Amino acid sequence: MVEQLALMDVGQRLATLPLEEARRSTPELKDGISFSLPLSHSKIAARLGSVREVVTRGLQKLTQRGVIEARGHRIVVLSVKELRAHAEDRS
Repeated sequence: MVEQLALMDVGQRLATLPLEEARRSTPELKDGISFSLPLSHSKIAARLGSVREVVTRGLQKLTQRGVIEARGHRIVVLSVKELRAHAEDRS
């Protein structure tokens, strides 16, 4: 997994993060899955090897495209298919 992440750009790594976190919540990924992500944008950036501003813009982009919805520390995956496409850079 680490090798895969190293080959991804920040946008792909950012899209992968909610997929990984959702899998921890439930074995079945489906649209509408909701989970807690108790990390600040700065901590997410550090985890992804980026900076807060890039993470904030990336999350806003996913939200504007209707892929996810962010409610504080709660993330709702509105489209698993689209999120996977972003993670695989087919968006």
